[in-house]
Amino acid sequence: MHNVKTNLILNHLYGGSVSVAGLLNHKDIREQFNPDRNDYMFLPNEMYNADGLDLLGEPMSELEKYYGAKIILG
Repeated sequence: MHNVKTNLILNHLYGGSVSVAGLLNHKDIREQFNPDRNDYMFLPNEMYNADGLDLLGEPMSELEKYYGAKIILG
């Protein structure tokens, strides 16, 4: 892939030293990630439960709508 940019998102909900992908949440992403252009977002599978909700109960579709981007889980 060309022109891929990565961004470190700190977990402010549980403290900046937390590095567990399953504890990442939409609130922290929205507060820290401001892309110039965003077609796709690659996020860890672990941040969503079986119903497709993040730790705070927000569906993946809300983050896609907020950024106008397609989320790819991996």
